[in-house]
Amino acid sequence: MKEQKSECPYTGNALCIDKLGSGEYAIDHILPQAHNGPNSLYNKVLTFERQNKNKGDNLPAQWDFIKEQGKAYESRVKKNIKDPKKQALLLASDLEEAQALAEKYTGLAVTGWIARLARDIICLRMNWHPGGKDLPRNITVVSGGLVSRVAKKYGLYECLGDGGSRYVKNRDDKRHHALDAMVISYLPEWARDKQKTGFFSISRRC
Repeated sequence: MKEQKSECPYTGNALCIDKLGSGEYAIDHILPQAHNGPNSLYNKVLTFERQNKNKGDNLPAQWDFIKEQGKAYESRVKKNIKDPKKQALLLASDLEEAQALAEKYTGLAVTGWIARLARDIICLRMNWHPGGKDLPRNITVVSGGLVSRVAKKYGLYECLGDGGSRYVKNRDDKRHHALDAMVISYLPEWARDKQKTGFFSISRRC
């Protein structure tokens, strides 16, 4: 409820915490499970039971109720929903786009899980403490999102001089992957610098 600013993204009506459990509200899968929507937080919003039933197995963009709202719906989502994954799904223009986004996000989640598992196995093998608050960390797990954020902030992709955008990574160009590797090599040190907390902070570390 808090991440939606206590507002239903579909209707714009207020959601009251005192009414949770009353049966008036329902959790909706933005990309319906009937269309292989994941059971993940980024694919869920709190709405009214009536709207949840009326939406059925539709994507928001396919639902007449949303179509009739026009730009008002889009503006409300951009204002209240800060999770970029959830926002993208809420604004997906068609089913194919939404399914592609969900597949991408699921892939990123699996990659992150594998990275953390590899970290834990290495720590066990080397008899290293896994680290924690105010404890040293021998291994740093860097999220792809942070790498992308740093590369875009400094326009690294644009520096390649191939006419590309500073904000878009070309996954078919090995030089772009090399730039990502360079960023990754710096991030562990940046993460330990108290002056760089915030933008360069790493939430998943060992």
